[in-house]
Amino acid sequence: MKRSEQIFLRKLPRFSAKDRKATLVIFDHILTKWVPGFSTWISRFPNAYPVKAGESLKSLRSYSDFCERVSRTAPDIRRSNGRVLGIGGGSVGDFSGFFASTYLRGLPLELLPTTWLSAIDSAHGGKTALNLLNHKNQIGTFYPARKIYLVRGMLEVQGKSLEEQAWGELAKIAILDGGKWTYSLNRASLWSVLPQAIEAKWKWVLQDPLETKGIRHALNLGHTWGHVLEAAKGLSHGEAVLRGIRFALQWSFEKNYLSERDRNHLIQFLGSSRSETGPLSRKQATAHLLRDKKIDPKGLRFVFLKSKSSGSKNKIKPFFESVTLPQLLKELERQGWLKV
Repeated sequence: MKRSEQIFLRKLPRFSAKDRKATLVIFDHILTKWVPGFSTWISRFPNAYPVKAGESLKSLRSYSDFCERVSRTAPDIRRSNGRVLGIGGGSVGDFSGFFASTYLRGLPLELLPTTWLSAIDSAHGGKTALNLLNHKNQIGTFYPARKIYLVRGMLEVQGKSLEEQAWGELAKIAILDGGKWTYSLNRASLWSVLPQAIEAKWKWVLQDPLETKGIRHALNLGHTWGHVLEAAKGLSHGEAVLRGIRFALQWSFEKNYLSERDRNHLIQFLGSSRSETGPLSRKQATAHLLRDKKIDPKGLRFVFLKSKSSGSKNKIKPFFESVTLPQLLKELERQGWLKV
């Protein structure tokens, strides 16, 4: 797998008339109202398709309908010269990537993420996905974008809530990386740390691009429980992951993997939640956890955090351990995430 070319811009990218004609654009329809000048810019592409962002977009029905629509209305798009440009947040990126990887047996993919969450995380690493039966990302491919455009002007017009939603993934990669860029990290410095956060993710991706070695599994920190909360409680991905990380670090502490000092430091680093959610039933949690893609014959591969001494400093490292579903449910109940 080749890593994507990152292109940092202040304004929307320019394309020649020839490139616009050969580009099939999938974009979040809300951008025409949200981003000044976007309507004029997108109108120059003859094959531009607005979609409604959200998890409902990532369905087989949406995919099938979209393929038929494109086949009828864009017959000039060819594998020899065509490409797909996905413009939007995570759901639009996932859908665009899956479409690009399969339509005409594969078209080159480019992405322009428009949310902080997608700019920090989902646009990078080559994963595409559709949902199945209300379970996230059950169908997908590995298909990295050849170019990713990061446009400061689009990202900085977002509301505060979308910045907050990105914090879960940014905090995750900061914990995994532990580099100097993370020392002064705060929720108001997203653009300034974007290159370092992307680079930190690629360090993990390039070691295990197709997730065959288990190394890349570290990027699932907080996602085991986070995905359950996202599906069952309707939380944003970032908020759900943040809660999933809290659960993981507390369990790591209870198992004596993580020191009390590191546990307390991470709790302070993660900050408080914007809102609290009530506990789930054991039945609800079990149904979602059984769909987790990290389940293997020995159990579920869970990402724990471990304190490692290095001279006078402690460095936190991720590691994996298979846990059984009863063990996981017991800890969720102990921490108050499940109804007793």
